[in-house]
Amino acid sequence: MLVAAAGALDHEELVALVEKATEHVNPAEPAQEIPNPSFHTQEKRISRDTEQVHLCLALPGTSHTHRDRYTMALCDTLLGGSTSSRLFQEIRENRGLAYSIGSYSILCRNTGLFLIHAGTANENLSEVLGLIRAELDKLQRNGVSEEDLSQAKSHVHGSLALARESTSFRMQRLANGMLYEGKVVSHRRLLHRFERISAEDIGRVAKRSFSADPTIVALGPLE
Repeated sequence: MLVAAAGALDHEELVALVEKATEHVNPAEPAQEIPNPSFHTQEKRISRDTEQVHLCLALPGTSHTHRDRYTMALCDTLLGGSTSSRLFQEIRENRGLAYSIGSYSILCRNTGLFLIHAGTANENLSEVLGLIRAELDKLQRNGVSEEDLSQAKSHVHGSLALARESTSFRMQRLANGMLYEGKVVSHRRLLHRFERISAEDIGRVAKRSFSADPTIVALGPLE
């Protein structure tokens, strides 16, 4: 068990409270190594009486301990992680085909997923899927320009700076650092890890993860 806390607290008092709360907890057996799970491709349609179709597309991502997790975070920023991202601009702003669209990553200890979600009208579903695939292919084929990469890094820097104002974010950073790296990574070190990512790194990670056949789930007024 790992306990993390942030904010206006006294360290010794916190330790005493945790010790008191866990004094009857028996030590656990050492954790066993879990085999790396494999990614399986499938499609699933769930018929539901909703106003629009909710779409989720999943691809292999990176784990919380993989060296490319920061590169994948920049891929996320470029593709769907903000209102200036490629998916948002092309599908929502330019074509008006989706009310909401974006991407995010799920990182676990030895595996991860990259996901794209969208809400769209039933009659636009096939076109939205085609445009998502086109943007994934474009990033693999053409990579990213130095200007776009610089903008993505600036966006990440800004997001991290704002997140530092959140007590819960600071607490989660402490916990994640100790769980996955055995140390707390400083804010400056974290920014440095993003700064050294190159356009070639983006292309390499995009080809590795986005060339796979995705798993697709759609929920809504489907036949």
